[in-house]
Amino acid sequence: MDNSIVQVSSSKFRVPHVLQQDSFDCGIACVCMVLRGLGFVEVDLRELNKQVAVSSIWTIDLAFLFRYYVPDLDFTYYTSYAGVRTQYRDNEFYRSTFDEDERRVNRLFPKAKNNNVNVVQMVLPLEDFKRFLFNSKFAIIALVNSRLLKCQLCQTKQLCWFSLCNSFDYILDKLRGCNYAGHFIVLIGFDPNTDCLIYRDPGITERYCMVSMNDFELARRSYGTDEDCIVIRMQSQE
Repeated sequence: MDNSIVQVSSSKFRVPHVLQQDSFDCGIACVCMVLRGLGFVEVDLRELNKQVAVSSIWTIDLAFLFRYYVPDLDFTYYTSYAGVRTQYRDNEFYRSTFDEDERRVNRLFPKAKNNNVNVVQMVLPLEDFKRFLFNSKFAIIALVNSRLLKCQLCQTKQLCWFSLCNSFDYILDKLRGCNYAGHFIVLIGFDPNTDCLIYRDPGITERYCMVSMNDFELARRSYGTDEDCIVIRMQSQE
């Protein structure tokens, strides 16, 4: 591994790290990070969880949460499928709450436009991630398969096992053949020297993580993610 990887300072990024409190609120923690980066320093996970009022969090929930807190926030939610795929009914990760989630989430998408929630049904190209993140003017919340997310720093320090989303019932999931574990992260920068994305992972205590473009592409395009991501324009620091 290139030694320059470990020398990237997270202090230049305005999105702070927030640790999730349970296995289901990684997305809420990501919203909390972005909101604090936007200046809402008093917002906390308890308040955000109360506002969402469900424990099975989908990306559309995060989009509505942003609009609730910041009516004029410039963000776009990209997805390959605007709704709930019926095929996920048999996926171990979604199965237990699928029927309830399907009804609730499929009601939210038609309401998006009237609530000024911009949903674009397309897969955001990988090059656009680099473009958005290079100058740190944007943050991107991405849904990934945590089974495939390989942080180069965490692997070096042997920290990957401590991710909340990646460790709860890990062995049981593997025995059941569950190869997908949905997890939200916040991408905060791109390092062209290493061709790595820099991100905050709410599931571990490390302040920031780094992932190669190839590994990120595998994790975000994994079956179960719908290639979901929310691109948020961060306010200027002036």
